[in-house]
Amino acid sequence: MDNHFFERNFKSLKTSGSPSQDLPEILSEKISVIATSSGQPTLRFENILLHSSYDPEKEAHRFAEKLQVGARVCLYGFGLGYHLDAILDKIGPDGYLLAIELNPELLTAALTLRDQTRIFEDHRFHLIYGP
Repeated sequence: MDNHFFERNFKSLKTSGSPSQDLPEILSEKISVIATSSGQPTLRFENILLHSSYDPEKEAHRFAEKLQVGARVCLYGFGLGYHLDAILDKIGPDGYLLAIELNPELLTAALTLRDQTRIFEDHRFHLIYGP
């Protein structure tokens, strides 16, 4: 799998102010990448589907629409970042988003499959990751 996203994303993550730890650079055998009906990737981890198999971005916007502008949000799980983009759009300039991802295999998948630089470079976002 082409990991040009991984290299760019990991560099962006390291400069974001989030604590930096090494991550595996290849996808785990526990992860299956699936193309959704909308053409966006999703994945199964240990046979659990992480996002919609139809339209993960639409699912993420439905999730985020419940939030208020200026909200301070703490999420357990980075996923592939769809919901993080949607939350940052919804909470506005005074909001804050903290994400916690304890599974390095899932974070590697997120950094490999999608461009996450917009999220990592957003001053309203902070990621805590690692086992």
